[in-house]
Amino acid sequence: MAEYFKDGLVTGGTDRFSNEGVYLEFFHVPTNSSIKFKAFLTNYNETFDTSFDAQEVYGRMDPITIYKGTKRSISLGWDLVAETEMEAYTNLQRVQDYIQMMYPRFNTYDYGSGRDKYSVSIVGAPPLVKIKFMNMIVNSNKARFQGVEQELDTERNLNSVGVGPSRSNAGVTPFGDDSGAKILSDLYLQSSDKVGLTIDGVNVSVLGREQYSKLIKFGYFHGTAKTHGLLAAPGSLTVDHNIPEDGALLRSINCGAAVLPLRISLASTYTILHEHDLGQADRFNPKLVRRRVVKGKGKREQRFKHFPYGADKRVIRKKK
Repeated sequence: MAEYFKDGLVTGGTDRFSNEGVYLEFFHVPTNSSIKFKAFLTNYNETFDTSFDAQEVYGRMDPITIYKGTKRSISLGWDLVAETEMEAYTNLQRVQDYIQMMYPRFNTYDYGSGRDKYSVSIVGAPPLVKIKFMNMIVNSNKARFQGVEQELDTERNLNSVGVGPSRSNAGVTPFGDDSGAKILSDLYLQSSDKVGLTIDGVNVSVLGREQYSKLIKFGYFHGTAKTHGLLAAPGSLTVDHNIPEDGALLRSINCGAAVLPLRISLASTYTILHEHDLGQADRFNPKLVRRRVVKGKGKREQRFKHFPYGADKRVIRKKK
């Protein structure tokens, strides 16, 4: 994978971590350009707004509700933190490029010649963007889990489960294992004997289970924001340079001074414009409208069954 991030501290490892695919990416549709952010997410929530139009009628206690549509929006907030002076500059540069994405593309037409020559500019394309964040913000019609396999182990007792950067007891590093598979974080498992607790003379197992399951294999093709991102109309963008709180780097240049913020916070809300069919599918015989012939097996069902996160319902279960 290309090293897009290379200005952070070598000892910190954040560049290597982000270059493995942990970044927020935007693609600007009008200019065919993209930008990636190595950032800390400070806010991420999705809203699915189902809208009905309520009509009050005489003699009916409850209104008649007419379905209008379901809209999806995503609220994002992220911080860009500079580890080095160069990274402070590149962060400011990337924020500048992203701000430019909030504006449309203009088409300029030239008419006439010589002294009679003049130009006219009109809006050529609105500032639409495509967003991609790993497998959470993605076009589920194109990027989804495949070949999911689960392993059941009945011989070990699970004492605690947590999310950690590595499994030291198995010799797994944060960025790979013995098979060469890339991992960024993994479940670490600690086995121990059951801890019993006696309540009213009855022994109750508090910690440990006789069986646990582990996701051992799955395939996923991420793509890029251009090919696999969610098309969205951006809302208002808030940029906070956090200079009063965190300070900044100052450099004296040309009888003046330049400031490079150490932490830049961005926040915005996006209205998602889906490029594939949405909603459940069902097929009917047009001659017998009330009689369903077969449950949907067409393109609509295929495109919607992985919405919105690409999770496949087909899981192959294996015993260890």
